[in-house]
Amino acid sequence: HRDLKPENILLDSKGWPKLTDFGLAKFCVGNTFTMCGTPNYLAPETLLQAGHCDGVDWWALGVLSYEMMDGRTPFEDADADDAKMCQAIKRGIPSPSAWSWPSRFGPDLQSFICALLRPRVSERLPMLPGGLANLQEHPWFQ
Repeated sequence: HRDLKPENILLDSKGWPKLTDFGLAKFCVGNTFTMCGTPNYLAPETLLQAGHCDGVDWWALGVLSYEMMDGRTPFEDADADDAKMCQAIKRGIPSPSAWSWPSRFGPDLQSFICALLRPRVSERLPMLPGGLANLQEHPWFQ
């Protein structure tokens, strides 16, 4: 999709989410190098122009999950400029202890978000051996 954000998710009459706006979507075999997306949701590999794949959507899911629980994206700072935000995104959230979490974020939610916002694509939860099942079996969903 490459532009996963709240504005691109609609709910149907039964409350099921539907993805919209596939204008930046691209079928990829291997990596692509196009710089595209919404700044607050860009993955580190996109900012670094190192080539990216479906890992950018898992990153965006982590940002989106944080935003749904807190009302703002994790790397958003009213006092910071875009360059500082980009630096924070490149660092990601390597472990729950490396981040100052809002008090309403319990350990399972912290772990879930952190597992998606790993700076290295290969370390993001759905990219590990086991794939999507890792996400579905995460304690936050239990």
